[in-house]
Amino acid sequence: MNSSHKNILLICYDFPPNQGIGGRRWAKFAKELAERGYKVYVIKSEPIDGNIPSPWTDDTIHANIEVHSLPRKYPQVISHPGSSVWEKLTYRIYKWKLRRQEKGTIYDIAIGWEDVFQAKAREIISSHNIKNVIATGAPFNLLVYASRLKQLNPEINLIADYRDPWLGAVNMGMPQLSSKRRLVETEKERFVLSMADTVTFPYEHLMEDVRNGVSGGKNSSANFLTLSHFFDPADVKERAPVENEKITMVYGGEIYLGLEDHLKYFWQYLEGLKNTHPELYRKLEVKIFAPSSPSVYGWKNNEVVQWSKPIGKNIFYELRRAKICLLFLAKHNKNFRTTKFQEYLCFGKPFVHIGEQGAVAEFIREYKLGTVVTDYEKDLTPLLESLMKCPSSINLSEEFISRYSLPYITDQLERFFK
Repeated sequence: MNSSHKNILLICYDFPPNQGIGGRRWAKFAKELAERGYKVYVIKSEPIDGNIPSPWTDDTIHANIEVHSLPRKYPQVISHPGSSVWEKLTYRIYKWKLRRQEKGTIYDIAIGWEDVFQAKAREIISSHNIKNVIATGAPFNLLVYASRLKQLNPEINLIADYRDPWLGAVNMGMPQLSSKRRLVETEKERFVLSMADTVTFPYEHLMEDVRNGVSGGKNSSANFLTLSHFFDPADVKERAPVENEKITMVYGGEIYLGLEDHLKYFWQYLEGLKNTHPELYRKLEVKIFAPSSPSVYGWKNNEVVQWSKPIGKNIFYELRRAKICLLFLAKHNKNFRTTKFQEYLCFGKPFVHIGEQGAVAEFIREYKLGTVVTDYEKDLTPLLESLMKCPSSINLSEEFISRYSLPYITDQLERFFK
């Protein structure tokens, strides 16, 4: 690879300091690539009004990372709706306008961004002789815009990164689309698969869904690659357990749609434990760090549960003092080993997985990583009683853990550069 091919263009809508799902994955990749001598040029959107900087912002401060922020074009009143009468009225007006303008989903926040994006992308590619271009979605229109860039510049090596399902998404208004609008999104995906050189996915099941889907993934000449989520060794330099008299259970991350029944089961289990095993109950400490409110899921006050907002990198200290790593997975992500899964894994603490039966549950069983609750019949009490008597740990080799590290996964990405 000659020196100019060490220049990379990365298109990530909510790259830090923006808050937003997806920023962490590519902030980490950008940092690792920069440390390997690549120059990473990033195109992202400007932060929303009142943005609280992402906890991963420090990872993006590097001499080899150059960030270009472009104005948002999507109506903020829809992406971040308010509650006043005026805001609700404005929301309806803009929604009506988008329905008239857009033929596919109206909830992809990259809508309207293509002109400013194309101008900046062409400028950067020309100025720095860039060969490798990476676009990550959602929002999935970014993959479409990058594919049009490739169409006009066939010499580009385009890597299209799916972080989440597109046609099978439970958000972005996809489940409610008419057949006509869904066909538009299908054609968009078909176009991306026809133009990309490599298509990457964090989960094997998502890759197979796209490969076998209606957009004709089997006919694509692109390389299909599982590019897993990962933990960053720099975040977990200190992994030794912290002394803790409590049986602490920790969950850190988003609470996704479809988890209401699973959370209700867990809350009812804790309430029952208070009466049947009061001593064990008093030893429990359940710490949930999530952006949503517990009242949304029917949780009431409970002496052993602390429900707080996310705490960024401080979650790693909480995992060190935990006895159990909690995992809640709904039906739509039952096959997806999320970022938090890999970060839990490196600490060697047992999982308690409460959710749907799927690939994640099978992975936990196969490698004896903890307890799986998929039918609400599982009694967690014997596990908790055993933790009163001895420390918790999973016997995992460093070689096994390293397969889920940022350097290892970046090695796989780097193989597809040209």
